[in-house]
Amino acid sequence: MHWRFDPPFKLRMHRDATREVWLHHDKLDLIAKSGLLVADAIALNLTDSERALVWIDGRSEGVLKPGTYVLWTVDRDVRVEVVSTRDVQLVHDDLAAIVRGPNAEALLHVAVVEPGFVAIVFHDGADKGASCRRARTRSGKAPVSCA
Repeated sequence: MHWRFDPPFKLRMHRDATREVWLHHDKLDLIAKSGLLVADAIALNLTDSERALVWIDGRSEGVLKPGTYVLWTVDRDVRVEVVSTRDVQLVHDDLAAIVRGPNAEALLHVAVVEPGFVAIVFHDGADKGASCRRARTRSGKAPVSCA
């Protein structure tokens, strides 16, 4: 039990369980900006050109769109990686797990480029260059150029 002396009765307390990783609150933006939870939580304020990749207990939880989020780190191993959408191509060691995430299809456009093929990437009508997967010749000696 907690007691607070508050004669003008302006103090408000909110109690939340830390076992649930995601903090839900109507004033989440103020909580995140306060910095008071820095020892127990990760606060994110993603801009329009940012997305966050989230792992909870070593498993990919998904991709976050722009907005404000607070994730408790007290009872769980939480890892967050903020990536820029200005880089059209996402290159990541855990890409297979990321694209299988619950909301990856809504926030990412996944295209498979088979070995020996090239994909030309356009974003908002602008050419963003070629993306390819390196392939070896039938002899297996020399890589095929993707340039």
